[in-house]
Amino acid sequence: MKKIKKELSLKYKHKLLKGKDLEAKVLDKLKNEIINSSIKAKPGLKIIMVGNDQASKVYVEKKIEAGTQIGINVTLNHFKQESTE
Repeated sequence: MKKIKKELSLKYKHKLLKGKDLEAKVLDKLKNEIINSSIKAKPGLKIIMVGNDQASKVYVEKKIEAGTQIGINVTLNHFKQESTE
């Protein structure tokens, strides 16, 4: 991931960035890295969400969408605000 950030920061240092286009490029590059990886285990993302904050819901939905798009396992554990542990 650090390598991707460095490549993108050098490539786009003095350009106007279009977020959707950049997002598509980054996700495509990550997807290819995962596909071509020699590691047998599939990468994953575990999300723990507490409560029903609308902004958090949107953020989590975008993470699930991106993770699914690049081919990783995404798991969401959603707890009520009143949860204690």
